[in-house]
Amino acid sequence: MIVVTLAGLLAGGLACISMALRRVWRTARRARNGCVADAQVVGLVPAGGSPDEPSFLTLVEFRDGHGRLYRVQSKSMRSPPPYTVGQTLQVSYEAGDPGGADIVDRSIVIWLAATGLTLTLIATILLTDVLKYGLPEP
Repeated sequence: MIVVTLAGLLAGGLACISMALRRVWRTARRARNGCVADAQVVGLVPAGGSPDEPSFLTLVEFRDGHGRLYRVQSKSMRSPPPYTVGQTLQVSYEAGDPGGADIVDRSIVIWLAATGLTLTLIATILLTDVLKYGLPEP
């Protein structure tokens, strides 16, 4: 049971690292294709949460490389909202689907990478101990 739990920790850590890397690579690929743009936060949309701590989606507007205006919502709720109305931030999008743009949020990448590295390190240390010293006696 301990080995399965530690393997799960390791798998979770590696999954977090993978998600962080995919976000970075996706934004870099889109930037190479000229599909990163400055966007303006135009609204914060209440989207659930508790009455004393509501969660919000961020609504942004940006123009693609052809000058067309798009308005998109963030894909995840946050509480408190990470942005303020009027703030400028970056979005990245696929050339064929600017309406599916993603907000470039480096804090999520850092959080995913740090969480993944921490879980992976803990699992590796504990798995190494189990392999070296064996499982504890029941």
